[in-house]
Amino acid sequence: MLKTKTRTILLTILTIIILSIFIFFFIFILKNPGLSEGNISFIFVINVITIILILLLLLILVIKSVIRLIYQRRQKILGSKLKLKLVAVMLILVIIPTLPTYFVVIPLINNVFDVWKQKRIQDTLNSSIGISRSYLQTRESYLKFRIETFIREKRLNRKVRELKNSEKTDLVRSLNSINI
Repeated sequence: MLKTKTRTILLTILTIIILSIFIFFFIFILKNPGLSEGNISFIFVINVITIILILLLLLILVIKSVIRLIYQRRQKILGSKLKLKLVAVMLILVIIPTLPTYFVVIPLINNVFDVWKQKRIQDTLNSSIGISRSYLQTRESYLKFRIETFIREKRLNRKVRELKNSEKTDLVRSLNSINI
């Protein structure tokens, strides 16, 4: 297992790298206002993930300090009261900027996702409306054709009924001669 100093240095380097990536993407968005909505959403999601990683890293450090403090208090190690005060100050320094940031960032995140979802939902609705219109037009033309065929058949049946018996037999003969 790594020594405490080495772990602290590695966590510090990791935090600096994550912050650098976050700042790079943030500057990239500000410098390129002509980015498409999909690219901005992608970069925004990456930035949110980066912020979450940073907060998780801070949370790990705080939990580690609290666990170490509890262990030292149970062992009654000298200086544990001082460490308690240091951990309390560290918690306050972490929580005070985090809470206002949370209350400022959450509405922004919700707004971005609402806009993003509205665009996706609007595109889906427009596509489904187009498909529905196409289907209804096809059905309408089919029903018009069937109605016209039905009307022609009814008129033909009415005309056949109106024919005299001799005309019917002549019609049947002519139809039979055509079929042969």
